[in-house]
Amino acid sequence: MGQTALAGGNNGTLTSQALCPDLSCPEGLEELLSAPPPDLGTQRRHGWNPKDCSENIEVKEEGLCFERRPVAQSTDGARAEPHSLLHLSRVCVRQALGATRLGQVSALPLPPAMKRYLLYQ
Repeated sequence: MGQTALAGGNNGTLTSQALCPDLSCPEGLEELLSAPPPDLGTQRRHGWNPKDCSENIEVKEEGLCFERRPVAQSTDGARAEPHSLLHLSRVCVRQALGATRLGQVSALPLPPAMKRYLLYQ
């Protein structure tokens, strides 16, 4: 039958966990993950929404430190901060023009400010 070694056992042998700790789990991560969720009042006060939690966070080896991945910074919080109608219109016009015709925006019969806006200038 299989044998299991328990930490702190009487036989004086070290467990595989003690010999080779899980290096993929940074120090302090278990403490962070085992913390109780904030109470409902705190959630409401700070606009808590579990759907807004980012999967683009890297927990550092130093413990309870983390760093957001640069690519994610532009996408995180998209639900919390909706774009303006003006920006959405720009996106739609750019999609309608297509990537090959964006260089021809300057030839369109539009005011110069609108041309610059369409070109993100």
